[in-house]
Order: sequence, then C-alpha cells, then structure tokens
Amino acid sequence: MAKSAKSKRAKKADFTKPKLKLGRPKPKPENYTDVSFSAQRIAVLHQNLSSSAPSQTALFTHHLALLSHKSDAQRAASLAHLTTALSSLGGELPLPGAQVLTKVAPLLLDANGSVRNNTLKFLALLSDAVSAGGISTLLLYIRAALTHLSARVRFSGVDALSWLLRTDKRATRTAAVSSSGGFAGLLEGILGLLGWLVSKPGNSKGWSSSTASGGKAEDEGKGRATQLTALALLLDAGLVDGERESRAQRRKWEMGVRWPLVDWRAHKIGGAGTYDYLNLYGDVGGASDEACPEVADRMRVYARHGGAVRAGLETAKREGGGIGRAAVAVEKVLAGVYLDDDRE
Repeated sequence: MAKSAKSKRAKKADFTKPKLKLGRPKPKPENYTDVSFSAQRIAVLHQNLSSSAPSQTALFTHHLALLSHKSDAQRAASLAHLTTALSSLGGELPLPGAQVLTKVAPLLLDANGSVRNNTLKFLALLSDAVSAGGISTLLLYIRAALTHLSARVRFSGVDALSWLLRTDKRATRTAAVSSSGGFAGLLEGILGLLGWLVSKPGNSKGWSSSTASGGKAEDEGKGRATQLTALALLLDAGLVDGERESRAQRRKWEMGVRWPLVDWRAHKIGGAGTYDYLNLYGDVGGASDEACPEVADRMRVYARHGGAVRAGLETAKREGGGIGRAAVAVEKVLAGVYLDDDRE
C-alpha cells in the first residue's frame, strides 16, 4: 500500500536543512549552555588551614583495616602502601607485630595473585619484627596455604615458608620449628606437596597422596624445585640448628663452672611462650599439631617419613635440572645431621 503524502512530508522534514537568512544568527542547539560569563574570584564558605595531616601511624592503621576490603584492587593497593610505609620506617612497625600479622597473614590464601604477591613483599620486610606470638598466627595460614586446592596459593605458601626459614634470626627459626604444629605440620605439608607423604603400614584408614599438580609442566617443575628448597630449609632449621645448639650446651657444661652454678641454663625459666609446647589451653590435635621443642623430638618426627624422603630424593636426582640440584641440597642437609651424630 502506498504511503500518503502527509507521511512522506513528515519524513522528509527530518532531513531538511534549515535555510539561513542573511543577517540572522545561527540557531542554538537545545542543549546549549551559556559559558560566556567570567568570575574574578571564588567565594569559599568555610576554609580551615590549621588542620594537620594524619600521622604515619594513623595512615598505617587505616590501610591495615582496608586489608579486609571486598575489592581486590583495594587490598592490593593497601598492601603496596603498607610496604612503602614500612620501608620508609626502616622495617620498624608502628604497631605490634602480632596485630599486623593477624591482618596480613590471611591474605596468603587470597584468590587474587597480585594480593598474594604484595603480601609476600610486605612479609619480606618483617624479618626483624616477627615475634613469637606472631609466628603461631603466621604458621596457621602457611599450613593452610600448603594444603589449599589452588596450585597458585600452594606456591605462595611455599614462598612464605621459605621466607620465614631464611631469616637471619636464629630465634625466629627456632620458634617456628618448636611451636605447636611447627616442624611436624610443615614437614607433612611439604611432603604432601611432593607426594612423599604415605600412610603407616598396616593402617587401613591411612592414605597416600600423589604429587600435587601445578598446572603447566614448566610451572610444576619450578614448583617442585621450590618445594625441595623449602624442605632443605625446614630440615636445616629443625635438625641442624638444633644439633648445633645441643653441642654448644654440652661444651658449656664441660667447660663451665661445676659449682655452685651447675648447668644453670637448664633450670632457667625463659620468657613468654616457654610453656606453649604443652598446649594447655589449645585444642587437642593430631600428630601434625604436636610441638617439638627439642631436637630429639624433631628427629623422632622426621624418622616417621625418613624412608619415603630418601626414596623421593633418589627419584628427584634422576630427573636432573633444578629439581635434581634441589634434591642434592636436601641430601647435604641430612648428611650434615648424620655426620654430626657420628662425630659425637
């Protein structure tokens, strides 16, 4: 059906350009805003120039509270600010270390990779600020990261464990392997990642695990080498350092004064956390939660998995590359422990 002349004229009017007459200005659009006015000054109702800027402690506390924000970008930005502030302060925390670790340690389990990387950067500056009270909180989340479903989170847990055991403070390493679930729990976590954690013979309820997959073959190879390096650091902190301390104590006993101070260090009550290994107020856990305050206790824990560790090291050495070199480093640590025992 043909359209009427009226509808044709209405449609044509939409595309008709207006004819401009001489001497008349061009019509302004409907959304035109007049900006031809000019102002010589701006009047401010209230202006206070005497207010001081927030202190570094206030800013540190503010960004510490933002670590629980729902936005990944905000958590990463707050961690970056805390890292910059801590480096400017020379590694000295404006707040107690245990309070800071309570907020920072849960981010080791964060699903965002940049948040976990910024967490590791922040922890790298805390070597001198980690106290005995903060180590127990940190170990709780490191153990949770080692058994996480995500391979990336497991890698971050291994990196955090390596940072904790690489510290120059022997007291920090000793507290890490002596606390409840320290040496036993971390050893089982690392062996579980490597696939070397097996059940006891004759235990029908036991289980054995395979090597935790890290995704790509290249990432998995780097991950296994990092895990072996962390295992070497753990054995060195738990067994070798303990052997050195026990030998030093025996030398002091042999060369010291017999009377009246007969081995006074054995009767000295330590500082805070002396009786933490008794777990008087904690939950009753399994074998992985036991405390190992003495090197003999840690040797007993390692003896449970010694056969599986030796078999796994032989297999890792045959792979060569970074994995083989890391396996040789673990063997050197174990050889040093047994050589020291032979000398004694």
